[in-house]
Amino acid sequence: MNKAEFLEELSHKLRGLPEDDRQDAIRFYQDLIEDAGLREDEDVTPLTGSPEDAGRKILEETMDRKYTSFKKEKGYKKSKSAGSMLWVMILGIFAAPIALPLAIAAFAVIFALVVSFGAVCFGLFVGGIAAIGSAFLAIPALIMAGGIGTKIIMIGSFFVAVGVGLLLMAIAGLFWKLTVGFVSLVTHRFVGRRG
Repeated sequence: MNKAEFLEELSHKLRGLPEDDRQDAIRFYQDLIEDAGLREDEDVTPLTGSPEDAGRKILEETMDRKYTSFKKEKGYKKSKSAGSMLWVMILGIFAAPIALPLAIAAFAVIFALVVSFGAVCFGLFVGGIAAIGSAFLAIPALIMAGGIGTKIIMIGSFFVAVGVGLLLMAIAGLFWKLTVGFVSLVTHRFVGRRG
């Protein structure tokens, strides 16, 4: 790989860097190749390595440099002292009698909410089935009804019962989606904090 190909490939690999950092890296490798006295068409990879390796090395160095300057800027310390770690452990031990009952209570409340929503879903669904079933059970009464007015009322009652049943089943489906979404949210939050 000649100089132009190497620099073009390296520039492509470094496209995620800020323009100043990318130009500095390209300039560094241009100077390195020129100082080595290589011709334009000569293979530069024995001197520079592959563009992938050079790009990876530059990205790592840039990230390390930015992270180090960020830490210095914000005043972060590299690690905690043994004394501060001991204090954290002691506070954890003293907090356990308070935190454990609170965690159990939170779990119980969440469990109760899930069971309640599940019961509401089940009740609405069963109510919908019962309403639709009662509509179909009214068909024999419709057949045996005497006058036309009674038949019209029975037909209207049939459609009202079917509509109420379908509405209850739709609301049960909505409650079920809300319950599943709530369980998913709580599980995601709990696992996200633990992981």
